[in-house]
Amino acid sequence: MRKFISQNIITYERFERIEQRLSLHDKNFDKLFEALEDKTQKPNEGIFYDGQIYDAYAKNAINEPTYLMAPVRIVSIYETYNMNTQKFEQLIHKFFSKVCLNVDIFGYDGKRYTPREWFILPLEIIEQVIELIISGAIVNYRYDEKVETIYII
Repeated sequence: MRKFISQNIITYERFERIEQRLSLHDKNFDKLFEALEDKTQKPNEGIFYDGQIYDAYAKNAINEPTYLMAPVRIVSIYETYNMNTQKFEQLIHKFFSKVCLNVDIFGYDGKRYTPREWFILPLEIIEQVIELIISGAIVNYRYDEKVETIYII
């Protein structure tokens, strides 16, 4: 019996890794199903911007905690010029901070990740805010998450 186990230890270790990954997938699916069943949640959109091309990211989204380890569909692309990417991202995050999705995702490496790029709000609001940023008028506005509107201050 010992000889059999020693000869097949690699197979057993591989099965162990597969079981760990399946367990991780089960946990993530449970979170996803709970979120889908929660009728109080509204559709959310992810806002990604750091000057890179997202088609390449989208292809590998199922392996990335930032993308909730799920397939993505790009719904809008905006080109900006002469804009500091870090300041743009900080502005988006500050403007929508109250509606940032609070979720932890466990990656294939077993580490816990907390993606901060997902917000619970309508796409139309995101489009309006981007136009306000481009025009420079964003400093005069705030977002009211209760009634889902942008208002002037």
